[in-house]
Amino acid sequence: MTELLRTEHDHMELSAIVTATRSIVDAVARGERSARESYGAVARQIESLVDRLVVHFDREEQGLFPFIARELPETVPSLERLESAHDEVCGALLRIGAIVRSGEGEFPARWPAIVALFRRFDSVYVTHAREEAAFLRELSARLDARQRRELAELLDGI
Repeated sequence: MTELLRTEHDHMELSAIVTATRSIVDAVARGERSARESYGAVARQIESLVDRLVVHFDREEQGLFPFIARELPETVPSLERLESAHDEVCGALLRIGAIVRSGEGEFPARWPAIVALFRRFDSVYVTHAREEAAFLRELSARLDARQRRELAELLDGI
């Protein structure tokens, strides 16, 4: 699998976790699930997202983006927008993570904050994932065999 396809595959896995979490939050909002019984499931999903997104963004920002900026300097403005979105996505997600890690003790007061932050995260993440997927598809057509090999070696080391 090429590194660009692997990055796109990572987004598919991450998006599946976001979709599953959204389903839980929406079911609670519709009254189909109890917020109290959903708290643990949402907490596990958020922790999984935090772990996976940090690694994913790190690979992109330490490997993929600098490589692309060097090889295709005209893409730097797009890369900067994607990196900025990483900060926005992580900000909301890390705040949710801090809330859920603090425990269920004061559950009723925490659920509205979790939902509000998740909605903000979800909106930013979905937009970012679409933009990055389109960017990666365009890049895939522009990189030659040498560039693909170099990128694979670089990202294998991260």
